[in-house]
Amino acid sequence: MNSLKITQAMIVCNTKLSEHARRYVRCRGIYHIGWSSPPEHDLQTMIEEKKLYPITYLKSLKSATRKSLASAGIILLKQLTQKKFDELRKETRIPRDTLETIIQTAKS
Repeated sequence: MNSLKITQAMIVCNTKLSEHARRYVRCRGIYHIGWSSPPEHDLQTMIEEKKLYPITYLKSLKSATRKSLASAGIILLKQLTQKKFDELRKETRIPRDTLETIIQTAKS
């Protein structure tokens, strides 16, 4: 992702682009990134290579907990596992045992 330079219009979509959308972006010269296209810079590969999984990847996460994490700027599992526990607890106000469980799940 670091080698990607944005110098023109761009469409990023976290789903598959329809054939109509692909024709449109090709016709207009708009660079696009979809879940599986273009093959050399698709969103799925970028996420997997950089391990940039969103916190919503944790299906057991309750809505209130997810909101607390997002309010603290934690939107990726990598952020959750790399931040100091005490800082994370202070910023999110999530109970210690709940936070420990979430972090363990994120690491596995």
